[in-house]
Amino acid sequence: MSEFDEYTYDWMDPYGSLSTLHAINPVRLSFLQSVCNLNDTLDVLDLGCGGGIFTFYLDQHHPSLNITGIDSAKKAIHFAKKHAENQKRKIQFTDQSALKPFNKTFDIIVCFELIEHLSNPNSLIENIRKHLKPNGYLALSTIDRTMMSFIQNIVIAEHVLEIVPRGTHSYKDFIRPNELIEIAKKHNLQPTLMNGLYIDPITYTFEKTDDIKSNYFVAFQNQV
Repeated sequence: MSEFDEYTYDWMDPYGSLSTLHAINPVRLSFLQSVCNLNDTLDVLDLGCGGGIFTFYLDQHHPSLNITGIDSAKKAIHFAKKHAENQKRKIQFTDQSALKPFNKTFDIIVCFELIEHLSNPNSLIENIRKHLKPNGYLALSTIDRTMMSFIQNIVIAEHVLEIVPRGTHSYKDFIRPNELIEIAKKHNLQPTLMNGLYIDPITYTFEKTDDIKSNYFVAFQNQV
């Protein structure tokens, strides 16, 4: 997402304008660890990786993985490449659209906080499925289209606490879990796990929950 290029200088600052993404990393990783075994040598794609906030975090905790990061924000990817080089990380970063073909297939594709920024989620899921290995996993997080999610993610996060840049989210692009599952099943992706994401409105800390009325995680397995 090219609109995030302006935050390139801030990607690795856990207390900067993108601090929320750093704070959510442990919950993201916990969900992914619940989906599949990450201790093997697997090919993993972080789709919509931005400057690599989760990509580097995943590599730090599971260095045996072969990780690729893809994002359309060219400046963010340039930063991620330089950071990987400086940190001597073996992560590969590529700037391209999430809707264009990738150059390989993957055991795991993670797609966190991306689909709600796209107008055609079906095209994204279709492209992801084409690049998942048989029995591979898609781990995805997004935002339900409810009044609670509108209050938490737009009113509070963007306008009250101002911890997310204004205009980041559009309520009409939020997607109901049943809508997402229906799209995935059309592409032979079967749901295997779903968790909600609880956001403390005071401290803005995060934890997994069974309540999926706002932000949520869902995993799918490729049945092809």
